[in-house]
Amino acid sequence: MSCPPITEASLPRRVSALCCQAAVKAAEFVRQASSRLSRLVHTRDGTGTAGGRVVGQAEVSGDLPNGIAPDHPGKVPRLLSVAVAALVLASSLMGLTVRGVYQEAPSVVAMYRGLDAVNLAVAVPGLLGSLWLARRGSLRGWILWTGTLAYTLYTFTLYVFGLGFSTAFLLHVAILALAVYALALALAGRDREGFARRFRHRLPARAAASILGLLGLGLGGIWTYYASRFALTGTVPPDGLIVQPVAGLHLSYAADLVLIVPAYLLAAVQLWRQSPWGYLLGGTLLASGALQQLGYMAQLAFQARAGIPGATAADPNEPPIVVAYLVALALLLTGFRTRKATRPGERTAAYGLPTGPAT
Repeated sequence: MSCPPITEASLPRRVSALCCQAAVKAAEFVRQASSRLSRLVHTRDGTGTAGGRVVGQAEVSGDLPNGIAPDHPGKVPRLLSVAVAALVLASSLMGLTVRGVYQEAPSVVAMYRGLDAVNLAVAVPGLLGSLWLARRGSLRGWILWTGTLAYTLYTFTLYVFGLGFSTAFLLHVAILALAVYALALALAGRDREGFARRFRHRLPARAAASILGLLGLGLGGIWTYYASRFALTGTVPPDGLIVQPVAGLHLSYAADLVLIVPAYLLAAVQLWRQSPWGYLLGGTLLASGALQQLGYMAQLAFQARAGIPGATAADPNEPPIVVAYLVALALLLTGFRTRKATRPGERTAAYGLPTGPAT
């Protein structure tokens, strides 16, 4: 099949035709979106059915035995998450199998291949699996979903700003951009009031908040001390167990002090006060942190396997940190109320929660 050649005279007409087609499709998309939004608002006001029955202000789903309406992820964050998973899969396979993707020192190449292995084996299946659970109305699935997105955001911040230009640069940029918007929409789209009211007791939440706060204070305190010492004395911060240039160490300090430490402290305070934001944000950060520790251990292992001078295969201080993340995350994931069937005729309050005593 041959295409007519594009001449200088015909190019403006073709561009104009394409712009017209794009405008028509965009107008149709906006019309359909407005129609769907109107039907959604109409249903939530209790004046429509949308294929289900409405009790009070919440639509009852036949999938949940207690009549609690699931707060499903929206279509846009779902599509963005699937796109993130597909691109991370491609990026990881490229980094592990294609020589010369990373034009860096051998120690840095080993670091990022360790992250590629975790992304391929854990992050991609975890993102898709947790998204599937969240789509079915699972609160635990929602936390794991947003946590995996937060891990992807942090990790690909390191890829984008820690590596030079490579054949995968635009792929890494796309993953980071999609992860940012997917996470923002996922967190903003969650019914936080109903999410918080499903938590069983105050003590597990405050225990998780304490662990999260200690992790944030510890990390922030160490990095702030070394950065302040450099500002006052000119002493370069000491190398960690990961063998990397000073620029890589600087990026780790910056990413942790900007993205991790303030978020940990804010979430710890909100979780201690039983704020609706605290449960969702705290769980998200704990799930993300657990994955980040896995990535750290993989970096050490890959550097040792590559024979990098000075590399060590394991960090003896790592097990207590991993246990702290897992214990705090388990306190939140196991702290939700068990579903109980709603009695016939029982009213359902806003957010889809039964008005009767919780189990």
